[in-house]
Amino acid sequence: MAAHLLTTLSSYQMVDGVNLVVSFSSFSLWNDNHEWVVLAAGVSRKGSRANDAWFMAPTAIN
Repeated sequence: MAAHLLTTLSSYQMVDGVNLVVSFSSFSLWNDNHEWVVLAAGVSRKGSRANDAWFMAPTAIN
């Protein structure tokens, strides 16, 4: 199995200058029989330097 990495990042404009950021990553390793998937979602306010909250849900798909 060859190693691969797929990552997507989407940003959605919400009300009152709040952005919802969603990240999806999928990767596998050469000697690993699992497909690893990491989902992350973040919320940031306009004018904020850092994201206010991030939620991650890693899982393995055989």
